[in-house]
Amino acid sequence: MAWNSGITEERDVLVLPAKADGTISPYRIVIAGTDADEVQDASDGTAFPIGVSGDGSENNKGTYADHDTVNVKYAGIVKVSMSGTGSRGARVVATTGGQGTNHTMATEGVWIIGYAMESWTSDQVIPVLISRQLIADTESIDTGL
Repeated sequence: MAWNSGITEERDVLVLPAKADGTISPYRIVIAGTDADEVQDASDGTAFPIGVSGDGSENNKGTYADHDTVNVKYAGIVKVSMSGTGSRGARVVATTGGQGTNHTMATEGVWIIGYAMESWTSDQVIPVLISRQLIADTESIDTGL
């Protein structure tokens, strides 16, 4: 019998090579950096999220230093370092240091990077299904989903 990974594993991941614009920790939501080929930690959800940083293994490091190569995961189910607490199925937005957090219904003008595949507590790394969406108007959100 073949082994099948579950929805809590990284899968169907597409990777984009980039350079770190400053220090980036593993599993952080990243946005465009200063130069065309650079990425940096997101500080909030207002900038378009390019993807999520890898685990640093491509550099044999635990953290990406300025100008290190970063494998940015931009599609699939990827691991994200989370802040605060939240539930499976929650919309995930960026917060301080590139961590993900729960999108609150009252927050407009932010990009969600995707949906949490499991519940979390602060500083936990969880799988997130990347599905970017701009929340321009919270009145259009169907809370019955």
